[in-house]
Amino acid sequence: MAPDGTDTESYESYQGLAVASFPLLPASLARMFSVDEHEHRLETARAAVRADPCLMARILARTRDARPDNEYVAGFGLEDLTPEQFLEAMEPADSLCSVSPKNDAQKHLWLHSLQVALISEAIADTMEYEGVDGETAHAAGLLHDLGRFVAYARHPELPELIEGHRPATPEDIVDAESLEYPINHSRIGEIVAVEWGLPGRLAVVMDQHHAVTPGADVRSIDARLLSIVRIADLASTLLMADYLARSEEFLRRMAEFFDFTPLDAALREFGAEGVQEVAALALPLSLQAFRELRLGETAYTEGR
Repeated sequence: MAPDGTDTESYESYQGLAVASFPLLPASLARMFSVDEHEHRLETARAAVRADPCLMARILARTRDARPDNEYVAGFGLEDLTPEQFLEAMEPADSLCSVSPKNDAQKHLWLHSLQVALISEAIADTMEYEGVDGETAHAAGLLHDLGRFVAYARHPELPELIEGHRPATPEDIVDAESLEYPINHSRIGEIVAVEWGLPGRLAVVMDQHHAVTPGADVRSIDARLLSIVRIADLASTLLMADYLARSEEFLRRMAEFFDFTPLDAALREFGAEGVQEVAALALPLSLQAFRELRLGETAYTEGR
């Protein structure tokens, strides 16, 4: 049964969902409509896209014909878009709708996505894998939980119900979700990614970021991207549960992931200590980016 008490929720109900109807944050809309011929305003738009998963999904969907037909180009070609292409992706302006998160759990959807994006980017920059650059990893990290945003748009009460279970790992989130919601956010993300024509690599990350790294070859480009996002997802969940302040516990939980997850040699050498280091650096950056979304403070962000 869905959180609103209906029993009609199904994966099929998410098919045909139009990206044009997907709500955006007011701050993101304001930043996008500041785009003009001036370079500094173009950079503002790019920064807005890097900070809001809902906005990035829309831009990727609406510019798929304008970007290179190559999923392995850095950052999926977002950095190469012109001001005109950004503005075209926002048309028709009178059809845009906005969303204003009201409680901490809703706001934390954006904060968690920012943390996963920044940690993924930092790990990718360190690994220097071919085909898994920092911008690509940032996009994959930002969009990994797109299914949760889609579910939230339909059921605004869902994030608070899930956060009420006090999840300390990504698996805890999935378990809490299964108690509150009839379908899995990973599957929803994959459905809308295909519907909206998002890059296939992103659809894989959305669908499989709670699964064991697929395939026998953990050295493949797509497996490495998925592994990086899964590591960042766990690191952010631990950050949100305040495990960074308990350094030994953060390392223990991260080490367990490394012990039981198929990873390539370079990531394994990077290890729990490397993740802890980049997570500590990503935390203030994520808080800064979160505040630029103008969502207001939460109990977690207050005083940090």
